Amino acid sequence: MNRSEYAFGGLLNDSLNGIGLKRNTPFQLDGVLGYFVGGHCSRFFGILNPCIPCSDLFIRQLKNTRPAARYPLRTTLLLRMGIEKSCCAKPYSGVLANNDGSNWGPMALSDSTLIGLLTHESVGVRSASLELLSGSFSTDARWLPQIFAAWDRYGAQDAFPEFPLLTHFAIPIELVNECIERAQRMSSGRALTDRVCRCAGKLIEAISVAPPVTFVNHVAAIHDLKLQSKIFFRVNDQKMHARCGWIDREFTDLAETLAHNPGSVLNLYEVLESQFLQDRADEVLKSAFQSLRSDLHGQHDLHGQHDLHERTLEQVSHVCLELATRYRMVGYESWFVDLLDHSESSIADAASVGLARCRTDTSLSLIADRFADYSKSGQLRSIDVLRRGRIPKTSELLRFLRAHGHGTQVQNALRAAEVLQFDFSSLEDWLEALVVVDEPSFERLKGALGIVEPLTDSLSAADKTRTMQLLRSRFRD
Repeated sequence: MNRSEYAFGGLLNDSLNGIGLKRNTPFQLDGVLGYFVGGHCSRFFGILNPCIPCSDLFIRQLKNTRPAARYPLRTTLLLRMGIEKSCCAKPYSGVLANNDGSNWGPMALSDSTLIGLLTHESVGVRSASLELLSGSFSTDARWLPQIFAAWDRYGAQDAFPEFPLLTHFAIPIELVNECIERAQRMSSGRALTDRVCRCAGKLIEAISVAPPVTFVNHVAAIHDLKLQSKIFFRVNDQKMHARCGWIDREFTDLAETLAHNPGSVLNLYEVLESQFLQDRADEVLKSAFQSLRSDLHGQHDLHGQHDLHERTLEQVSHVCLELATRYRMVGYESWFVDLLDHSESSIADAASVGLARCRTDTSLSLIADRFADYSKSGQLRSIDVLRRGRIPKTSELLRFLRAHGHGTQVQNALRAAEVLQFDFSSLEDWLEALVVVDEPSFERLKGALGIVEPLTDSLSAADKTRTMQLLRSRFRD
């Protein structure tokens, strides 16, 4: 047993005395968990050094028995974070409401806050807000009116100089007409390199990747736009038309057909998208993801000996994963988290996007379970998911995972992701991450850090001054 474990055990016994439990008194683990989760966890966990990892001694002290089987990482994480065990012991059954924190409880940086800052007078704040919103695949429909307001106030060329990633957002159906009208005006007579024209192109491109019901009544108008300007070259109006053709159509026995005669299904993406949007694709999706999960190391591809049937089934799996990059698939998190370490980077990257789109507490607990066993690449992808989501407790999870990270690149990624949570409720930890993160990582953070100043308005005057001085000092370095 090392020095840290002894120190941890002493803190534990002192803490148990502090909440009224006598040293070396037998008690049940679940009872203590219930006490902590019931609202007393801060009195216990608050005194522990977050840099000291949970150990077997911690579990032995809690159970007051001889050493037994090592508790999984998830259990120790829940003890440290005060999260209820059941939140990750069963599939996610809730709904993440508006992705604005309204059903989450306290949140360091909510979608609502970011949306409100899209019209801020500072271009750095506006750009950082849009970057963070788009990176999290926010589903809050209030983003688009704010984009329009910023374009009208500051001009499309100056509102978001870093260029808006509008294709990461869902376009509200009621605003499609306005989008088309704006795109027509913004592209008319302008060169393809003109920033205003490029914004028009991105706006229509965002419509083209939306669910077909969004644009079913506007395909002809979008076709006319393509004739007006080449800026809309990425918009495939023929595919949009094909996708609309499958709205509300049912493909009976799709799972069985794909299993035995997959080549007979034409327009595979359109069919799968349609059935998914009608909640009829669960069996197909799980079968496809299971196929990918069974081949994490790409063994089937070692000799290139696929027959036609196997290649077609593989195509089905890839199309299902493509859907996950376009739609929020809550309930499939466990499949995505297993694929983050897939040997084929395109599969692992798509799974990362699929998991990031979910933005659920289940995603956090699953990553906590798997993180220590991931390769370096898998750890970096899981950190990217955490970085994007801005889910409550993410900052604490990122700090906890440092003890399990593979190498300095992972450690810096963990700290950079913590900085991007902007969790000023743990200001000292946030400032430490800002100072310690290496220079290449800090360079990548600079754009998002433009949002810090308005966020510090919630701090005391002394803390705001200290935070801004430290940030300016890091920029000068």
